[in-house]
Amino acid sequence: MFTHMSQIKSLLFVCTIFVIGGCTNTEHIKKGSEIVASSNTWSITKQELLQNVAFASPTMTQGENPVYDILDLMIAEKALAIEAKDLGYTNRDSYQTYSRWITHEETIEQVFQQAILDTITVSEQEIREEIYRQAVRFSFRYLIAPTEQQAFALREVAMDQGYETALSYIRDDQTGQSLSADAFQTPLIQANQLSESFLQNIQNVELNRFSRPFQHEGQWWIVQPTNITRSPIAEDEIPLQYESTRKIIYNRKALQAGDRWIAQTMEPLRVTTKREPFDNVVEQLFFRVEGKEVTQSAIDEFIKQAAPSLLNSVLVTTSKASHTVEQVLRWMIPETIPLRTRSKEEFIRQFSDAIAITIRDQELLKTGQTMDLHNDGSLGRRVTNWQNKWLYQQRSLDLRSQEVVRSREQLREYADSLVALMNITVDSSMVEQVKKEVPPSQNDTFVQLLKQNSNRPAFPLVDVYW
Repeated sequence: MFTHMSQIKSLLFVCTIFVIGGCTNTEHIKKGSEIVASSNTWSITKQELLQNVAFASPTMTQGENPVYDILDLMIAEKALAIEAKDLGYTNRDSYQTYSRWITHEETIEQVFQQAILDTITVSEQEIREEIYRQAVRFSFRYLIAPTEQQAFALREVAMDQGYETALSYIRDDQTGQSLSADAFQTPLIQANQLSESFLQNIQNVELNRFSRPFQHEGQWWIVQPTNITRSPIAEDEIPLQYESTRKIIYNRKALQAGDRWIAQTMEPLRVTTKREPFDNVVEQLFFRVEGKEVTQSAIDEFIKQAAPSLLNSVLVTTSKASHTVEQVLRWMIPETIPLRTRSKEEFIRQFSDAIAITIRDQELLKTGQTMDLHNDGSLGRRVTNWQNKWLYQQRSLDLRSQEVVRSREQLREYADSLVALMNITVDSSMVEQVKKEVPPSQNDTFVQLLKQNSNRPAFPLVDVYW
């Protein structure tokens, strides 16, 4: 059997990386649920329009009234999504799979946001201190050893006979030769280029002195600071660095908050995977889909055909419960992490990661049950918007593949004919507010925020095909 704690810790932010980076990057977009445009079955809020304008392709913002132009495109996509619903697209297996995935992902992110990220605050004093800290640059050289005992021995040699003598004891694993000193010397760097834990071990070490050995990423380190420089900061320069520095602090605190969540929630569970059923599932699933990526349908088919004895065997245990192969596979969302079968070794690593993420997500969902997320209108709206985006995209693809339309101009005409049948209300005062609030820096730059795990935009945006 083997535990999953290190994987859960490293993968905690895989499906929520946008929440850490994206929220800080889009806080200039004011939250607002005011309705800009609506019809009987849909509406577009001020925030949704502002997001689409702020992150639109430059080609969409070159007209005389780009805000209205983008609003028109958003309405056109709504019309095509409604037609897709009327034609039964929501009955397709591909829609059901997508809907399950997007609901899962948005729910997990909502829990993560409320349980972890909403607890984070950054004070003005912290920002000023960080700005002055980042004005300091330093370099160091280091020694590494596989064990604490060897590290202390190396440090003693370095202190008595010099750094170069101690370095001569470190050999290349492949050649057995001594290593170059250049490989163990850093350039001038800032504190934010190192992990917080590493920095804490070296920040009080005096220039040219050797640190006590400390463990980092499986090795023991001895660090010797070799240079420190400080750049002067004028008072009028601080506001220019304020926002970027706040984001640095926010992200650091987010990682620390994630570590605390791990310590408080996951570590006490002692998540362990049973080796024999794991190996059996890997062997059979890999054989079925070798050379392809594992999809939801592949997992469903595996569950249908696998022997009951395998499906009912315990795959994962925690301090509170045991979970069978079938339970874990039914919880698993392949879209949250790739499961490729180019090689068996790669597949084993990825399947182990998928189990870790699956168990982590189940714990986040349990946390979410205490938050009454089902009554959270913002969560339901985001899920619906993504579902409508999928419906629009599939309808657009079908119209083009069936040659009902042969160009973007024809697609627009087709959508406009559907829009003409709708009773639509547009609040022009809200549109004017959006015009005033669009960040000017976005007007000539195409910026996309993507979620790391799925590579999809952080929120639904107007299709660049238009």
